[in-house]
Amino acid sequence: MSDTSLHITLVTPEQLYLETEVDMAVLPASLGEVGIMRDHAPFVSSLKPGVIRLHESADSSTHVFVSGGYVETHGERCTVLAEELLAIDTLDKAGLEQELEELTQAIAQRGAEDVDSYMLEKHAVIQAKLEAIAQA
Repeated sequence: MSDTSLHITLVTPEQLYLETEVDMAVLPASLGEVGIMRDHAPFVSSLKPGVIRLHESADSSTHVFVSGGYVETHGERCTVLAEELLAIDTLDKAGLEQELEELTQAIAQRGAEDVDSYMLEKHAVIQAKLEAIAQA
């Protein structure tokens, strides 16, 4: 580890997704994007669905979709505990569009008082995945 790099670990309940050294990580925190570098002030936040951008150098970065979770940083370490982590290029745009259409129809048919939070959260995650594809 260099004196300027941040050691970042991305973990889901199923696996250690990625462990690497980066110059900076940009994460979709619940109150907005946050950039984290080595020696960032200690920080804990929930994550909303979106893209984690890992900048290995000025001209090299890795983008990973996160469906939600938590981030904790202290000194030279940053840990992301996520519900789901996916490489952007593995997302199926057509499949997601179909799933979003079906879910939107199901929400409309149920009416406002019968829509549960799971359906709304799933809707938000699918939309975020489609936005990630569009930005890639």
